[in-house]
Amino acid sequence: MKASLEHIAETLEYLSSDTAPMRISNSYVGDYLCIARIKVTHEVLESLLELEPVKEIDCRPQPAFDRTADYNLPTSRLPEVISPPEENSGILVIDSAVQRDHPLIAPVLTEADVFPDPGQELIKRGADDVHGHGTSFAGIAIYRDFENSIEKLSFDQ
Repeated sequence: MKASLEHIAETLEYLSSDTAPMRISNSYVGDYLCIARIKVTHEVLESLLELEPVKEIDCRPQPAFDRTADYNLPTSRLPEVISPPEENSGILVIDSAVQRDHPLIAPVLTEADVFPDPGQELIKRGADDVHGHGTSFAGIAIYRDFENSIEKLSFDQ
């Protein structure tokens, strides 16, 4: 199985491009089980199912909660967000990143930083959120019931 994973990794590296990077991010080879987490395009995913060692492919589950696109609140409707008093307690959010210029987060954000791994092989981007997860999580941490805040157009920390 290790040889099969190495072959797949070499193939993914060969097929990978700047616009469609593909790789094996981690794997486990045990006595009775081999599991690999990979990043591939849909076309490559389809061809992996035809390989002899590949018995099953499980895709990442879709979230069961509302996503930011579901709210679609125009920034023109947002009320002014006032920074909290200096004596308020802070919140530390450790996540992928945060969109620092987000109109609801920027006024209350003190600092955002990225702490890359020593070789900068795993974390290659800066502190700005690309996928929205860290920004969404920070919004919930700051405003608690975010859906209620949107309905009432009141964003009190």
